[in-house]
Amino acid sequence: DILKIARENIQKIIAERERMSAFLKGQDGITNVYPSDANFLLIQMENAHALYEYALSKGIIMRDMSSAQGTQNCIRLTIGTPEQNDLVMDLVREFYK
Repeated sequence: DILKIARENIQKIIAERERMSAFLKGQDGITNVYPSDANFLLIQMENAHALYEYALSKGIIMRDMSSAQGTQNCIRLTIGTPEQNDLVMDLVREFYK
């Protein structure tokens, strides 16, 4: 049933968004993780553009929102699979070492 599969996928995204949000809130250098009901998180941080460039050099694409009015020093992270999110979390850990 397509509706059942859609609901299961939504629950997986919600769980991953909550896991990612909790991780990010505990990282030095991240100043805010905005509440989200979507499949992405907006995070405010020190050196957002530098993280974007670092991620790009590692083959991970993020959306750099740091130059837009109202989202200075922000990155938008799309919630992916647990494995994809683990890669992003590892990247953030490395960046802020």
